[in-house]
Amino acid sequence: MKSLRGKVAVITGAASGIGEALCDLLSRAGAHVVACDINAAALATAADHWRDRGVDILQRQVDVVEAIQMEQLAADIESRFGHVDMLFNNAGVLGSASLMSDLSAADWSLCMNVNVMGVVHGVQAFLPGMRRSVQNVHIVNTASIAGLMRQPRMAPYYASKSAVLAISEVLALECADDSVQIHVVCPGAVATQIGTAALDREQQGDSEDALTAFSALLSDTGMTPATLAGKIIQKMLEGDLYIITHPEHSDEIEQRLTTMIEALPRS
Repeated sequence: MKSLRGKVAVITGAASGIGEALCDLLSRAGAHVVACDINAAALATAADHWRDRGVDILQRQVDVVEAIQMEQLAADIESRFGHVDMLFNNAGVLGSASLMSDLSAADWSLCMNVNVMGVVHGVQAFLPGMRRSVQNVHIVNTASIAGLMRQPRMAPYYASKSAVLAISEVLALECADDSVQIHVVCPGAVATQIGTAALDREQQGDSEDALTAFSALLSDTGMTPATLAGKIIQKMLEGDLYIITHPEHSDEIEQRLTTMIEALPRS
């Protein structure tokens, strides 16, 4: 792995799960870390494990839904460090597990605001400064295997992660001549609490039991966040646009793409 010592990394959704694991890995590797989360108490608890590593570890309470907060964060980091080498737009929620016919407008707004606009706000806030870099810098957007496959229920989540995939692909084309490299992470099951992370936000309440059960299933069967974080950093440094980490969905994704290809008109 290339040296990350002295690099500056900004991670959203840093209080738990994938974001927490990225902060742990990057700080161990000698990078300065700006850990951001809407939950300040949970972030402080996580940050206790990153002490005494000889690097700067800053905690910032930020709601990625609020563009002005992300813009202020970018300005503060620019003032403190002068640059950002890695931006991980990682904050996300699972949302409701209801059928589409039972979803509310709030269910859709929750996933779109956090999962999609959170990425958009991160890009808009940090991209201008990162483009001034003379060295390669990285924007890593966390999507999901849900952006590449379809199953019943959780339509807002599937739609939002498909949007993150599309945003990343377009951004990669727009940054093709820049020093900014774009990456999109599409993991399968990871042992996190994403299912219950947003239960206190406005959404349909009838799916709470299903989300709690889903989180328990992820904890029991999912890839550890630490393992995933290692894969993300490795593939990022190798310059991969698509960071797809779970092989068990490959056949399903291939079948979907094959069906789409077969549907293409030839004349």
